Formats: sequence, structure tokens, C-alpha cells
Amino acid sequence: MINSDKRKKLNFSLSVVVTTLGNHSLIETIESVNKSSIIPMEILICIPRSRLNLLEEISFKHNVRIITAPLFSQVEQRILGFRHAKGAFVLQLDDDIVLRENCIELLIKAMQNSSLDKIAVGPNMLDKITGKSLHSRPNWPKPFKYLYHFLTGGYSGSRLNLLSSNASKNVGKHQIYNVDWLAGGCVLHKRENLILDSFYPFSGKAYCEDLIHSHYLSCNGVILCINLDSCCEVDYFSPADLSFRDYWKLISSESKARLFYFKLINKNLFFIYFYYFFEFLFYLIKNCNKFLKKF
Repeated sequence: MINSDKRKKLNFSLSVVVTTLGNHSLIETIESVNKSSIIPMEILICIPRSRLNLLEEISFKHNVRIITAPLFSQVEQRILGFRHAKGAFVLQLDDDIVLRENCIELLIKAMQNSSLDKIAVGPNMLDKITGKSLHSRPNWPKPFKYLYHFLTGGYSGSRLNLLSSNASKNVGKHQIYNVDWLAGGCVLHKRENLILDSFYPFSGKAYCEDLIHSHYLSCNGVILCINLDSCCEVDYFSPADLSFRDYWKLISSESKARLFYFKLINKNLFFIYFYYFFEFLFYLIKNCNKFLKKF
């Protein structure tokens, strides 16, 4: 249990599992973890063996361990890290996330203050440039907001990662909400609740992995929550800002994973086509001036 001592808590029974390809942003991520009000007992950097040379010139602190994966698969790298984790708590973390100083502490407190044994908690994810929350409610009429929530992964449209007006605030004492899914960039687990079996059928970059992972956690009885008092920062980009070639490549890859997820939760496949119709329409509207200048 975390006590009220304001000094940094060293070697706390926490394992941080970071998946990476050796991106330069990894350094800032690790530094933010070790500057936290709670210092984990270990930070496991999970990297494909073919990329290991990218870490050779980086000097890490004593609590950092390198875990090599045979192939590039974001999900398999993370599962490998989970299997090596020794802490009572395990934080999964992407290599482009920067934690606020008390982010980890507030996540752990939310978990400890809950009466639930099976719980996973994510933080309030902020755009690193604007400082705006990525969980804020779209400022749309209620029917459109409901439809958007439903199409982006919520089971009913009432509870999901982008908080709706009906998100239930019944876990803990602060701004802690039940949600349908958690963004995979930063999630705190209890070690006994980790999914250690392969569940993602695709290799490489893990599109929609957070939806699929959240589904299996929920099936195991784990309650998913967001603590809006706990904050981290991420380099957010909108797919609508990509070139058409890169946008089409992204959508082509992501749609396969989203289709798998829709089948997994038995959602009518009509909705996936509906979703991408509006995605593509939004892209065209936002980029219409750019396209017109080419003609």
C-alpha cells in the first residue's frame, strides 16, 4: 500500500513493460518513468532482436532490463515482457508516452482504493502539443455522439475510451470512470490479471490491439477504468493529416484488425463499412483544398 510520504518511493513492486523498435522517443519515455513519484523495481524494454543494435549506445539506469523478441510484433513483444515481469503491478507503456510525475502513483492509488480485485486503469492521455485530453467528449448533438461512440469500439455506445455523457463514475473517489476499452499506450494491471497467451492474429504494428486486448480483459472479468486525475502526454496525430498514400495504407492495415474485432464482439459488419465511409468522408472534407490545388 502507498503511504502518504511525499518522498519518492524507490523500488516499488511495479514492472513497466515498454514495447519499442528502438525509436529515439524511448529515451524520454524511460526518463519520465524514472522521474516519477514512484520508481519501479524494473523497466523491461521489449525489442525485436533485429533492432537490438539501436540500443547499444544508450546508457540505461540499473532498473532497466532488455528483453529481446524473435520477431517484430508489438503485441507479442508486450506479452513476452508480461511473462518476465516480477512486480505485483505491471504498467504497459508505449515508447512515445511521457508520464507526468504523479501519473503512476495516481493509477496505483485508484487501483488500491477500489474494492475490485480485477481492475485495469488507464490515465488521462493528453496531446503533447496542445495539452488537450484525448478523452474529451465530442461537441456534437447527442445522436451523432452516440453513433460515433458505437462505431469507434463501444459495445453500446454509452461507455468507451472517449467518455460519453453516460460514462459511469462508480469506481474510486475521484475522476475515475468505467469504460468499454482502454488505449494500449499506458495501462496499469495487477500481475495476476495479465493475459499471457497470444490473442492478436497479425504481426507488425498492432492496429486496434487496444480494442481486442480490452475485450479479452473484460471477458476475464476485469473492469476497465480511466483515472482523469492521472495524466500522461503523447504525440497525437490525426490520420486526416497524412498524405493520401499514407492514409490509404493506414486504413488498409487498420481495417483488417477492426474487422477482426467486430467479428469477435459479434457486431454487425455493416457498421464497419459505415465507420470507414465517414472516416474517408472526413478525410476528403479536411483535405479538399489541398486536392483542388493540384488541379
